[in-house]
Amino acid sequence: MSNYWNLACRTCDEVHSLDWNHAGEQIQALISSLPEVVKAEPVMRTLNETFWRFDVQFPFDLARFAEQHNGHDLIAVDEYGKFFDACGEYFLCPCCGHSTHCKLPLKHEGDHAPRAVEASPGGAV
Repeated sequence: MSNYWNLACRTCDEVHSLDWNHAGEQIQALISSLPEVVKAEPVMRTLNETFWRFDVQFPFDLARFAEQHNGHDLIAVDEYGKFFDACGEYFLCPCCGHSTHCKLPLKHEGDHAPRAVEASPGGAV
């Protein structure tokens, strides 16, 4: 069964569509190389515009996304909204009864939750 993966910015809650099948690990590996993709973009654009016979297959849209989200929390996300580093188990939300997947870290303790909860400065959650 197919499962398509994309690149998400958790800081801005935006997703860049890649639609790579079964490629969560590959997208995670790509994240560390995004600064090089951004650096290469102007050169590749010049080659593409100057040398019309030079067929450039470069991910210009990915370079723009990477530049806009530089320093943000980037993560692979599948077509169902499961983050690469999340539990992902489906459960019924206690608030609304909607079926959703757990966004807590893999192998977390306790009940599933629809979003990661950060501790407050006083230590209470």
